[in-house]
Amino acid sequence: MIASICLGLIVGVISVLTGLGGGVVMVPLLPLLTGADQKQAIATSLFVVFLNGAQITFFSVRKKNLDIKFALPIAVIGIMTAYFASILIYRFTNYNLRVFLCVVMAFIIFILVRPPKFTFHRGKNIFRYAVGAIAGFVSGLSGLGGGIVVGPLLLAGKAISHQALPSTITFVSMCFAGVATLTHLVLNVPTMTSWGPILWKEAILVFIPAVFVTKALFPLQQKLTENQRRYLLLLFSIVLFLKSLVSIL
Repeated sequence: MIASICLGLIVGVISVLTGLGGGVVMVPLLPLLTGADQKQAIATSLFVVFLNGAQITFFSVRKKNLDIKFALPIAVIGIMTAYFASILIYRFTNYNLRVFLCVVMAFIIFILVRPPKFTFHRGKNIFRYAVGAIAGFVSGLSGLGGGIVVGPLLLAGKAISHQALPSTITFVSMCFAGVATLTHLVLNVPTMTSWGPILWKEAILVFIPAVFVTKALFPLQQKLTENQRRYLLLLFSIVLFLKSLVSIL
């Protein structure tokens, strides 16, 4: 219980400062703290990402920090691929899912360290559709919520200001995680401790402290510089990559 509460505090800090839903720490740490297998860690993480994303999106809308028109194409196409991935996950072994996560994180680190040289034009939706399709699939199959993909790609394409990045990441991650969570709920029968692969008691213990941290730190979200935000994304990506690499060796 104490471990889950401490994890929730970390999730709250990460969510506010980067826009990520906390999956970058929940996916690798839930198996260590609760004994969950990889599928349970992924599904539980997505449930928390959805809950946490919903409350941060509410704050962002009130503060008028969220550009819904820009984020919507990313969210819509990503919902479709997240749904497909959340069904596909049952065909993968836990080891294969860990390998997939490791490959994804290696790609993200490369994008953050050596961003591609191209400029996205806001009038063209094809880039946002591509980002949404990739991020939604990764979200459903890894439990990361999609923000760890959306953020680096939007920054690389100069598609959005870094001040608007956290709210955009949070919104689309909430959408991806919401449809993936709903899919797991529909496909499984609830028990006293879980609903399919979702460990709902652990999820609530993580979410509650995250709510208080998010509310307290939300004013700091707009105060980070672009480099600080990029370095935070890189730090979390490297940590998750190393943890994933260790788990498959």
